[in-house]
Order: sequence, then structure tokens, then C-alpha cells
Amino acid sequence: FGVLFLCTTALFGGCTSFDHLTHIPTAGEAGPTAQACGSCHGQQHLEWQRSVHAQAAIGRTFLEAAGDPPGEECLRCHSPLGVRNGQPLSRTFAREEGVTCISCHLVDGVMHGPHGSTALVSPHPIREDRAAYASPALCAPCHDETHAQWRQATARQGAPTCQECHQASVRRTVTQGTGLFSNLLVAFEKKATTRSHDINLERMARFPGGITLTVSTKPPGAGLFEVTVRNNLPHDLPTGTYGDKELRLVPVVAAESRRLAERSMVLGKASQALASGASRKVLITLKANDVLAGPLRLDLERHSPSHAERNPIVLASFPLPSTDKV
Repeated sequence: FGVLFLCTTALFGGCTSFDHLTHIPTAGEAGPTAQACGSCHGQQHLEWQRSVHAQAAIGRTFLEAAGDPPGEECLRCHSPLGVRNGQPLSRTFAREEGVTCISCHLVDGVMHGPHGSTALVSPHPIREDRAAYASPALCAPCHDETHAQWRQATARQGAPTCQECHQASVRRTVTQGTGLFSNLLVAFEKKATTRSHDINLERMARFPGGITLTVSTKPPGAGLFEVTVRNNLPHDLPTGTYGDKELRLVPVVAAESRRLAERSMVLGKASQALASGASRKVLITLKANDVLAGPLRLDLERHSPSHAERNPIVLASFPLPSTDKV
């Protein structure tokens, strides 16, 4: 215990104050940054860097739509100071970081999170609020339309929360050491099951049965497929307030992962979103060469015409039934 005490004293005796992590400055002054948080929460910082939250205020589509400089109304969600009070305000510092650590975790000078601290020393005030960080209400201030759809869907039956689908489950210590003494302190922390900060449709946790697809041939063996897509997700498909979105069914030669884009069909756009619990039918025609290429599957892709830099995202895949002839 004596050695541990000396190590801890040496560590914090040589550290600068951590007050800057929980202090909101006046206009024109620098404030807390994600990089500063990342010095102790390295894994969370790396995940956040890959997320759409980190790109919220610097993405090309946002900059083109929000103006130069961006309007205050846009920055409230694309560069928020805090979202926990339900009325986000924009930051006057580090705006390029988008939705950053303090946006969701800093409340009245205290860092909040889903877990309390088990470290030997807490360099800044910490408060556990497990219910708040497991609730879709955390996302509602900036995703109000989707949140309203979720509430309507859950009124009929239970459904996963935003966090359960969009943040993968991980088990780790809340902090990660970056030096001799910090590693010693972290060694005494208990691991906790928590959520990843890498929030992307491309890497979201899958919701089994969230989208179902049934296929029949019309007539059998003729190369004409009737496809019925049902949205079992607890929100519209596609969802979201801003930006163009489009759903496409794309046949793929499975062995080669070769998309037959010219045979694809538009399932719907944002203005024709498939509501939770609703179904839609489309017809897809394949030629003889398509069928002879080998086993086929259908990919349900989400396209973003307003985000030219973003590749299509495969939301679900289903095998096509084989045909004896075309």
C-alpha cells in the first residue's frame, strides 16, 4: 500500500490541473477538447474519431447546406455544447469537433456517464447516471423525428433502444493508462460492459429480424421476382430529418460479390419512407446470363445522393431462390 501511495502521489503531484476538462469558458477562450479527454480515455477517443459524430461539423454536405459561417440553428446539433438538458446550445470553441465528449457527458461542471469510477483517484468530478445513457431520450434533442417514430413504434410493442442498435457492446475499463503510473492506477479499475462510441450505420450492431424479405418467382423459373420487404425496425426506413436518402434492392452474384447495379430497383426515398411495421413489394427482372452466373442474393442498400462522398451502406442481405430456367 505504501508503494502504491507514493506512486499515486508522484503521479498527481506532477500533473497539471484537470479543471480545464470540466470548465466552460467565456466566448473567445479555448475549452475542453476531445484530444484532452483522449489522453485518459484513448479507446473511446479512437472510436469517436471514426464516428459520424466527429464529422458532424466538417462534412462537406453539412458545410454546403449550413452556409459560411454555419447558422446557429444548425450548430446546436452539429457542434453542441450539451444535449442532456434537452435544449442544445452551440459551442464557441472547438466547433470543428462536432458532437464531442462534452456534448453528451458534461453537465454543470461534472462529467456524467453510465458507470461510476472504480479508479483509485478521480481527476475530475464524476457522476453515474446509468438510466440516462441507456435511454433514447439522450438522442432525442438532435434526432427528434426518429425519436418520435421510435416512441410510436414502442407504444405498440417493445423495441430496442437507439443505443442497443447503434452502439456495439464492449467490455473494458473506463480509462486506459498511457504511462507507468497511469497504467498502475488503471490496473485497479474494474472492467464494465459499456457501449462503443463508433456510431456509424456501416458498423452498427445488427437488429435480428429488423428487416425481412420474401421472394417468389412470377411465373416460376421466368427470371421475374416479386420481392416483399417488411420494415420491423422501430422507426421509418430510411429515417432522419435532413439529406437525401434512397433505398435500393440490388442483385449480387454471391461468389464474386459482383453487384448487378443495372438490375437494381428503388424501394423508396425519404419522402416515401417505409413506416415501422409496413411492407412494400417490387418486381425485379433478371436475364439468363444473370441467373447462370451462379447463386444470387439481394442486398438492401441505403444510398445518400446528397452525400456523394459516402458509399452505399448494405442494411441487409437475402439469398435469391434458384431458378431451373429463364
